[in-house]
Amino acid sequence: MNHFKCTTRTNYFHVKDPAAFQAFMKTVHTPNNCMEVWEKKDDNGNPVFGFGASSFITGCCNAEITEDAREEPYEKFLSGLQKHVAENDAVIIMEAGHENLTFVSGMA
Repeated sequence: MNHFKCTTRTNYFHVKDPAAFQAFMKTVHTPNNCMEVWEKKDDNGNPVFGFGASSFITGCCNAEITEDAREEPYEKFLSGLQKHVAENDAVIIMEAGHENLTFVSGMA
């Protein structure tokens, strides 16, 4: 039985099209459907976004992926996310978790 507990969080970042980004994020899956997206304004009043979950991200379903471009669900999520990030900006996905406190991991 898997007892892995994980939390995922990003920095705030700019996107090319806020509405398209939010629509994309609705396709993102987590084991307990706990994905949250946050929006705030940067110092110039432009929207920036962050997201997180009280679990890990398993991937996304994106109907635009063709049969010829078979990707694993998490890879689909990453490639889809990259299409939304504004030029000269970056997303840092931080994940930390443990399994019964015997195996503790983290990655960014």
